Amino acid sequence: MDRRKRRGDGSGYTLVLGFIVLGILAVIVGYGFGNYMIRAVMGDVADTEPSEDSSTEPAAGGTAQVEEVMVNLPVLTLYRVQVGAFSSVENAQNLALELRNRSLPAHVVGGDLHRVEAGLYATKEVAVEVAADLESRGYPVYVGKWELNSPPVVLGAGDPYYNLAQKAFAALTALMMEQGMAWDAYAKQKDGQVLVEGLERVEEDIRAVHKDLQEATPPAGWQDLHVRLLDMLSLAITNIYEVKAFANSGDASTYAQAMSYFMQLTDEYRLLYNELAGRT
Repeated sequence: MDRRKRRGDGSGYTLVLGFIVLGILAVIVGYGFGNYMIRAVMGDVADTEPSEDSSTEPAAGGTAQVEEVMVNLPVLTLYRVQVGAFSSVENAQNLALELRNRSLPAHVVGGDLHRVEAGLYATKEVAVEVAADLESRGYPVYVGKWELNSPPVVLGAGDPYYNLAQKAFAALTALMMEQGMAWDAYAKQKDGQVLVEGLERVEEDIRAVHKDLQEATPPAGWQDLHVRLLDMLSLAITNIYEVKAFANSGDASTYAQAMSYFMQLTDEYRLLYNELAGRT
């Protein structure tokens, strides 16, 4: 009896030891399999983390795509009232001074001949009416077309400044189109308030881009153009101020100032835009 009992006790120990070994093996296998599955689902950490040498820069010899900033103007057509053309700039300036002294608008346009203009309108019909009034005052008159129909101009690429310049041209274009139609309306209705009805939004855009350009640094080769663009925006702000002053006062001399600034602005705008078109 005692001998059988001792043999039974030994087999029990062996069975317990076997379960312990199997448990340890199960833990090891489970850990290994679990680690494998985690890596399979999430990916090896070494593969997902960027190395120090990784980069989003284009490879050597490659080129990054940089979008060009362009100005594509609508065709602008206005009608100018001319009262003289001279080979001598002094004679042209004397006639312009005479017109201003009579509270009439005047602007001298340079060229082979120095033209003296006394009005700029959106339609030929109105320009002809204004010309007839000037002719009745003793001035020789001619109605000609002011047109800007230039191809799209590439300002540049890779510098936020070009986007500001694009906004400046857009704001100036909007002002010239608005002013041309407003002066037509005034010539027909003789009500100064029609001149300011559409100016508020345009003025806001002009002032905003003027401020942004003042704080911007132009790229190489744009320093002179930058100054001229700022000058045009300043002239546009002055023009808007004079238009508002005339709308409120109805004073003839203020009318002459407002229209003269408008003619000067369109002239300088065309010169600068055509210069840019010649650079591309």
